[in-house]
Parts: sequence; structure tokens; C-alpha cells
Amino acid sequence: MRVMFDTNVLISYFAFGSETIGKVVQDVALNHELLLSTFVIDEFREVVARK
Repeated sequence: MRVMFDTNVLISYFAFGSETIGKVVQDVALNHELLLSTFVIDEFREVVARK
């Protein structure tokens, strides 16, 4: 299955270390195909730069 995370999921995982999101990310990494758009990546960079 292909899975695409939005910016909120990425922020929760990378910036706040959410345990629940971490389990989801791990499952996707091991069992599915992760897709990320350039829009989501750019938005993630913008949000992180502001924080």
C-alpha cells in the first residue's frame, strides 16, 4: 500500500517525538511504500525554520 504523510504527521514525528506517530511511521517504513510530495517537504522545511 502507498502511504502519504501530511506536514502535521511529519512535524509530530520529527519535532515532538510522538510515540504514537512513531509507531505509525515505523509500520509504514517496514510494510508499505512511503510517498512524499515536494509540497509537503517544502512546507515541513518552512514550519521547522519558523520554530
